[in-house]
Amino acid sequence: MYSRGNVTEKIWFFLLFGMMCSMSAWVEAANIEWHTTNLRYELNEEGTPNDVLVIEGYFHNNLDENVNYFHKFNLTASITSNGYTGKVNATFRNFEKQIVPHGDAHYKFRSNNAEIIYLVDSYEVKTGYKKYNYSDSAG
Repeated sequence: MYSRGNVTEKIWFFLLFGMMCSMSAWVEAANIEWHTTNLRYELNEEGTPNDVLVIEGYFHNNLDENVNYFHKFNLTASITSNGYTGKVNATFRNFEKQIVPHGDAHYKFRSNNAEIIYLVDSYEVKTGYKKYNYSDSAG
């Protein structure tokens, strides 16, 4: 039979272990950062916007390992035009991108069938879920 002290110690152990696991997941999410440098719509021959949103920027790798493949990467763009603010959510899957440890890598995303919020007065792009592979060597 367990004494009260052993049960209390086990509860504290599992609480501490659970907190450590959740913190490591949070730290993992911050290891790869996305920084947006430009957001625009593709224009047709007449100069009016198509429903293709282009988000340009760069990844920054805070890991001590090479990142070489993204399984999933979510972006949400809040775009303001003439007082109206709308959101465009985009998910990008299965693409290769080599990012050296503590380095940057530029990338351009294209989101098809995006809501057209034009002329763009201002924007803010936030990252969501991201899943990627990393290794000790490039490639």
